[in-house]
Amino acid sequence: MRSEYIIREAKASDKLKILSLFDVVFTKQQRAKASKRGDEYWNWKYVYSPFGRSKLFVAEVEGDIIAASALWAWKFHFKGRGINALQPCDTVVHKNFRRKGIFKKMNIARINYAKDRRCDIIYNFPNSKSLPGYLNMGWNFTGKVRWRVKILKPLKVFQSYFKNKQSEKILLEGEYRLTKDKISFCFSQRDNCNIQTFYSNEYIKWRYFNHPSRTYGLINLNSSTNINNNFAIFTLSKKHKMTEMVVTDIFSTDRAAFAEILSEISTTGRKLGVSYIALMEKHELSGFDYISRGFIPKKEKNLVSLCMNEDLENVVNNMNSWNMNAGMHDSI
Repeated sequence: MRSEYIIREAKASDKLKILSLFDVVFTKQQRAKASKRGDEYWNWKYVYSPFGRSKLFVAEVEGDIIAASALWAWKFHFKGRGINALQPCDTVVHKNFRRKGIFKKMNIARINYAKDRRCDIIYNFPNSKSLPGYLNMGWNFTGKVRWRVKILKPLKVFQSYFKNKQSEKILLEGEYRLTKDKISFCFSQRDNCNIQTFYSNEYIKWRYFNHPSRTYGLINLNSSTNINNNFAIFTLSKKHKMTEMVVTDIFSTDRAAFAEILSEISTTGRKLGVSYIALMEKHELSGFDYISRGFIPKKEKNLVSLCMNEDLENVVNNMNSWNMNAGMHDSI
């Protein structure tokens, strides 16, 4: 009989075993088709983020890594101050060791680490099966992250919807390709009344130019004299016969500009032969009419948070305080 497992912080020498476990568990589960994870993926996600290195934990039995999880470093901005955050992610447990309490113990280890480092908040997007476990451990249910879709080619969407295939990433080229000469400025930290990602040149370079497997496009309003004001960033993928456009970030100065950006996104999607467009609802624009612009509700994701800074607790626990964007997800 094998020895009891132990939970510990990962070491540099664990990298290959962790990546191998990720491939075993994630390859069939993930929505998008991907090649095996290697140094490029590891360095991009866990080492070179402008928000700092991530911390990984493992469960070990007699030298074998049978589970792993990460705390992905992130930074937000709110009313002129930075918020240091961590997102638990990439939690995998080998099938032979599930239902042994490993997930819970790793979660405890990650929370204790965050507390020791005086992190402001931990946040995550658990599915419906994982949500009760988070709530039982004292996490706050902040609210629902809502997604919208606009279908441009219904027949292709119908033909592909029931196909059990993973999507494949499209390398975007041409006039819409996001390049450094198009976006070589420092993002202004607008929207001070909401929690938003801390944008900087370093962040844009890391998130959009150095991503190991995706390329991104830029949609800029023709009426805008300054690209810094109103624009959107997107990425493309293909599943069976349909092409998907996912909008990762939308920057707008007001509701009118946001509506104009949505129109430009639709126009761009048609030019690129997109079957449907997916984007994350902007919670700070409460009551915005998406339906009349063709964007219907698609799905909702749970947002949970654990605030460790009392000064931020009321803000963090209020869904309307968050300026969410799909760029917070590494796979998009």
